[in-house]
Amino acid sequence: MVDGKRTARVGAGLALVAICTACSTAAPRSSGVWQNLPFTALVSGYYDGTTPIGAAKLQGDVGLGAFDALDGEVVVLDGHLYRFRSQGGVDEPPDSARLAFAMMAPWVADGDPVPVPAGSDFAGLGAFLDTRIPTKNTFYALRIDGTFAAVLARTFPRQEKPYPPLCSVVPTAPSSCLTAVEGTLIGFRSPEYIGDLNIPKYHFHFISRDRQSGGHVLEMRVAQASARIARLDGYTLDFPSGEAFARLPITTPAPSCPPPKPPCPPPTTP
Repeated sequence: MVDGKRTARVGAGLALVAICTACSTAAPRSSGVWQNLPFTALVSGYYDGTTPIGAAKLQGDVGLGAFDALDGEVVVLDGHLYRFRSQGGVDEPPDSARLAFAMMAPWVADGDPVPVPAGSDFAGLGAFLDTRIPTKNTFYALRIDGTFAAVLARTFPRQEKPYPPLCSVVPTAPSSCLTAVEGTLIGFRSPEYIGDLNIPKYHFHFISRDRQSGGHVLEMRVAQASARIARLDGYTLDFPSGEAFARLPITTPAPSCPPPKPPCPPPTTP
């Protein structure tokens, strides 16, 4: 729970609603995924940074999200939070900086790394991972390390109030094509029934091995990589308690706004 948020907590076989009206730090981490905001609120234009980075880190050592005022996308890897800037470059903001959106989990991999078929694109990677999970009815954290023939990554630029809805920002958000790049995909698989609370199925952010580039993954192609999977049998969702969220006209169902995908150069066949 962060900054007096109301928290809905759903665990395996148990539904629990807990209300916190005067909490200054996040609740202790669990074995599930923690999220600071319904995703449809972000889509509707809620970009205020309500969650301090330090509080988000209490919830896990892997994750992804977006910065305050949508000023860059973030990935959390081995407990380090990296921000990708729209003008280029990567930094590690202080724990006092704030996130507009965050999705975090503790990392405890299930079993050994599994080789990913060479040549897999985004859809192919998802189809392969679907064959490696025991059920599609819960959440998973995912880590894919290796070399990628191509990664098309997007990073949002900072927005000014009054914030526009996300679908009007997406078409002009800068993207970059990384080729023959080593690095790591961090992401989550959410159940398809998750609806407007999150992105159903797969959501990945990428960071290069040298920690100099990355962002939200629009498309990719594997050269040589291995995947590790962590099942998450729980879901905790926080709600901001401020006036801006209370008055936000949230759109439901969340509109689908697929971004343009300028093609990366044709990758060399692995």
